[in-house]
Amino acid sequence: MRKYFLLKKEIEAFEDALETIKASEKISAARIHSLKERNSNLAFYKQNLEKIISRFLLFFDYSSQPFFRTREGKEALVIVTSNKGLVGGLWHKIVEETLNIRKNYDYFFCLGSKGVQYLEEEGVQIERSFPLEEDIITLETASRITACLLKEFEDRPLSRIDIIYPHFASFFSQKALLLTFLPFSFLPEFLTQDEEVVLGFPLFEPKPKEIFRFLSQKYFEMFFYQILIEAKLSEFTARTIFLENASFRGESFLKKLRMNYFKQRKKEISQAQIESFTVHQLKPKHET
Repeated sequence: MRKYFLLKKEIEAFEDALETIKASEKISAARIHSLKERNSNLAFYKQNLEKIISRFLLFFDYSSQPFFRTREGKEALVIVTSNKGLVGGLWHKIVEETLNIRKNYDYFFCLGSKGVQYLEEEGVQIERSFPLEEDIITLETASRITACLLKEFEDRPLSRIDIIYPHFASFFSQKALLLTFLPFSFLPEFLTQDEEVVLGFPLFEPKPKEIFRFLSQKYFEMFFYQILIEAKLSEFTARTIFLENASFRGESFLKKLRMNYFKQRKKEISQAQIESFTVHQLKPKHET
């Protein structure tokens, strides 16, 4: 088989792969906008929920509640990754930062199979893993994982649960951010009274403890849900940049491949013509 035929097949296969890369890039880019909007809406919702809780806490001492009380015990770290790659060095950045602080923790919980794979290769024992099957995390998934973490905090018992996740700093910058999830501590300004004057002591129905349990549960879910959405935003942003670079390099390689194809095709066609002409010239005249 002629060499330029092989080059043609290689070009066709590479064109198919390049189309897949470009399609994946468009999908990732399209999801960035929706995730930004969802992240903004969650921030607004959480801010209003904070205002409601802050007003409530003017009349209720939350410090004795289990998820807000400092206690002795072991410490756990939640690592947020994903099930998919093609994100450049994003997950390696999370894993590297985890390895730097691993000595501070006794238990490790990991979200996403990529993180589990990389951490186990580094000898980190994952106590519990949470596969993230959806491309866009739902509130139901966030609520389920939040409930598991709250139960782990109560049952072990743990003194602290921290979370490390890819924070969306900008379109070109995603960094590993570490923050404390439990015990939860409201910031001082979170408890400041609004400009409205609160008169008297309100009547609560049901009991203040039940109201606080419900509000804090919702707040934990929104807090964790926003982290997962921001992690997904970082993931799709990193994937878009990675695929864009891959597409650019692929186009350059395909251009060179096509040039080689046409050069080889021209060379082999010319060689065939020369050989045909030579054979014709060498034939005896009575055969022509």
